[in-house]
Amino acid sequence: MKENLKAIHYADGTPLIKGIAAVDTRYDTTTKYYFIYNDDTSYIDTYGLLYIWKAAVNGYSTEEDLNPSQIQGVCPDGWHLPSDSEWKELEMYLDMSSEEANDRDWRGTIEGGMLKEAGTTHWAFPNSGSTNETGFTALPSGIRTILGEYRYLGESGSFWTSTNHIATNNTHNPAYRRLHYEESRTWRYQGFHDYITYSRSVRCVKNE
Repeated sequence: MKENLKAIHYADGTPLIKGIAAVDTRYDTTTKYYFIYNDDTSYIDTYGLLYIWKAAVNGYSTEEDLNPSQIQGVCPDGWHLPSDSEWKELEMYLDMSSEEANDRDWRGTIEGGMLKEAGTTHWAFPNSGSTNETGFTALPSGIRTILGEYRYLGESGSFWTSTNHIATNNTHNPAYRRLHYEESRTWRYQGFHDYITYSRSVRCVKNE
């Protein structure tokens, strides 16, 4: 997709739960919430919605990292939520080495810039390396924290994957990607448990 998802229903018509900033998601890993940045509907058209991970995957949880993921989640019919492996495939297509793609934190060189919307209409200055030559048009849609704080609009955008890493203490650690206004690289994270109840953007991939 070339824009962030705005769905408030699953493909079968089942509604997601609308959350507000006051909702505390620290210990709620099951309610399928979506959030509007700062509870301000004027942000929706540009930045889409923010989804808790269980909403993004529609409750489905597995450690399988398939490519394609085969997890439709909140995506419309004919589309699916990309796995960590699918993101790595995209990054390697943009010339990231396989070694770097399998690393964590900031990786690569210019791949993030190739995904970000160019210029500073929505991104803060300097929006390092932004060319948007992929047409992905990543936007700095921010996040919602577990305590209901909205952060980083204009500075950072992050995207859920379908891939869940279950730690030895049985906590869930879904992977995600992050882009930043001062970075031309991409951030890969295989989560910290609390991050499962943060809310992030979603991009879907069309089924082949």
